[in-house]
Amino acid sequence: MSMVDLMWSDGLINLDFADVQAVMKNMGRAIIASGAAAGSGRAKEAARAAIDNPLFRGACLETARTLLVSMSATRELTLFEVDEAATYIRDHVSSDTDMILGANFNPTLGENLRVSVIAAGLNSPADVVVLAEHLQKQRALGGAP
Repeated sequence: MSMVDLMWSDGLINLDFADVQAVMKNMGRAIIASGAAAGSGRAKEAARAAIDNPLFRGACLETARTLLVSMSATRELTLFEVDEAATYIRDHVSSDTDMILGANFNPTLGENLRVSVIAAGLNSPADVVVLAEHLQKQRALGGAP
């Protein structure tokens, strides 16, 4: 994924430079990662692969203040798939996280659907550990983060 691909590809939900700037401007630490999948359930699997990407190692996605989520697939990409991937990611971040969503067409992907995530405004590593422990305890108790 390149920033140019995000902004210049034809799609269901187009992104532009203002979207990238809104996510990145004055947000501090940021990480870009992506994942891809094919077949049944490809949207959810690609979203899972993106947020479980090793590039997020040591960072807690729940601390992100902003996200830009871009999905790419052939013209067979459906709004149901876009919603499925976006919902999966939304379920793994704070309810306070602002998320901008895009979905574009890329004929070179074949059966694959690619989800790319730019997470910005991530807390420092010490804050991440404390928050991750808190979220883990909340989930173990059956509570929402």
